Amino acid sequence: MFRRVLLSALFSPAIVRLLQAVEPPLPGPELSVASLKKIARAWMDDMHEYCNVSYFAEDLNPAQTRFNRRLREFRLARPWLRGNLAPEDVFERRAPSEGSVVFYGLRHAPDGDEQVLFVANIEGKATTVAPLQLPNNGLTADGWELALAAPGLTVDDVTGPLTLENGQGLVLSRKTTDG
Repeated sequence: MFRRVLLSALFSPAIVRLLQAVEPPLPGPELSVASLKKIARAWMDDMHEYCNVSYFAEDLNPAQTRFNRRLREFRLARPWLRGNLAPEDVFERRAPSEGSVVFYGLRHAPDGDEQVLFVANIEGKATTVAPLQLPNNGLTADGWELALAAPGLTVDDVTGPLTLENGQGLVLSRKTTDG
């Protein structure tokens, strides 16, 4: 139902009028609801072809694909991670950046049973961080375990500092109840 409503809004005369009013005029075919649908379908066909992993299988890094699979399984086992942040959750970017873009976050399971902490260097030079010392609502070091680490990242001690190269990150988790 939602999909149908969304698509009818995207492919509507109002959107056509909006696009026709752009200055300078958009290059391409005469815009209409039918032409927008045709353009969208062609784009989806192109993306379907482009995203076919079998074309790129020989170029895939086995360590990266294993990590991606483990990450997907981790998220599937915790559907609450797909929800909005709760008031006690944290999602921040380290400031000052110090030459690296470091994001970190802390999520709390709605039933209070688990916490998940992540830190990632998504851009820039290698940087040293101590995940449990980031501003995450006064975390203690008790009970944290390494859940996931990016390929090539060695984590000997989850409580201490570690160096994240560009594109590396980790996920820690801990049970917060005996259940």
